[in-house]
Amino acid sequence: MTRLEHVGIAVRNADIASRLYDLLLGLIPYKMEEVEAESVVTYFLNAGGTKLEFVSTEDPDSAIGRFLARNGPGLHHLAFEVDDLQEAAVRAAEAGIRVLGDGPTVGADGKNVVFLHPKDTHGVLIEFCKSARPIWKQDYVDAPGQRIRYFAAGAAGNPVLVIVSAHFRGGLGQLVPRLESDFHIIGIEAAEDYRFLGTILENETHHASELTYLLTTESQAANVASVVTDSSRGRGIERSVVVCSGRVDVSTFNGLTGMMLVSTEQVHLPEAFAHVPLAILPYPVSATESTFLDWMFLLLKTYFVRNTDS
Repeated sequence: MTRLEHVGIAVRNADIASRLYDLLLGLIPYKMEEVEAESVVTYFLNAGGTKLEFVSTEDPDSAIGRFLARNGPGLHHLAFEVDDLQEAAVRAAEAGIRVLGDGPTVGADGKNVVFLHPKDTHGVLIEFCKSARPIWKQDYVDAPGQRIRYFAAGAAGNPVLVIVSAHFRGGLGQLVPRLESDFHIIGIEAAEDYRFLGTILENETHHASELTYLLTTESQAANVASVVTDSSRGRGIERSVVVCSGRVDVSTFNGLTGMMLVSTEQVHLPEAFAHVPLAILPYPVSATESTFLDWMFLLLKTYFVRNTDS
């Protein structure tokens, strides 16, 4: 599925540009990243349906430096996320469109990228991109007799989204690049570590949002629920999404607030839980098949983000 991933804007001073967009639109960067190979610094802003990327450099001989000298600040490129980067580049070349460089390279935001020559695309530099890896920071907090490992991504002022999954670095963790513009994501691999969320957030920032959302699996949900319901240990949850099987026992984690169930098969709920929202999503036929994650992303944007905006 091809989609507009971001709009790239070349700027001479990203800090000044960021202040302007904050003044005019209330948009502030949620991430800053340096791409050393290109001698650029990138700032990412969440503009609703897509991202904005400010690209700046102090190297006049870099590609962005030459662009700024020739054209001044302004629109630099349109980036489209594609399912198969190599196939998209081959298709463009077969259509007579020049592919810049020797093929896919590592870009910002955890993406591999390919650029097409603007003279062959009506004067617009087109970027094809595909996520190469989720971008998150791994860190630890000290607890009595143990060290708790966690993963973090996104801006600290955003609503907190806790992903509790034994396989966070794969599985649901693959959603991180799409969700980090809307949430301050905390990844935890063991449900019992949820009780240290307050300590983790203090380690991250003293300005974390009070809004907390949960994304987890059926196998972890009961343990998370037991921590959340103990007000002396857990942090309250605004809404929860649980990925489950067809034979889920909802009673074991019924204490989760605002719960929605997600499954790839029909779920038969007892009458007492017939009110619980249920979404049936396409079954992922392989580890690289993205349809399930595409639908999960849209569901979370609807169930969490729109609730935040309201």
